[in-house]
Amino acid sequence: METPNPAGVRRAVAAALARLGVTPADLVALEETLLYSRGKFQGRSYRAGGYLATWIAGTSFVQLYDEAGNAFSTIELSAPAQMRKAA
Repeated sequence: METPNPAGVRRAVAAALARLGVTPADLVALEETLLYSRGKFQGRSYRAGGYLATWIAGTSFVQLYDEAGNAFSTIELSAPAQMRKAA
């Protein structure tokens, strides 16, 4: 499996959050955090407008969570070619 491009993941998250009504100002301030465990990269998380999105390394999807921490949607990253890093 190819690794999703970080910029493509960020664009997909921002687009999904915009569809949920997150304001353009909040999207510009989208917080991105690199996730590590025991010194090993595990993925990325994104926060804006009260929502949390997580992408776990090695997967082709992002999970969206509401303000209460409930998972409510999944973004599939495997379809668009621009989401992939060149091999």
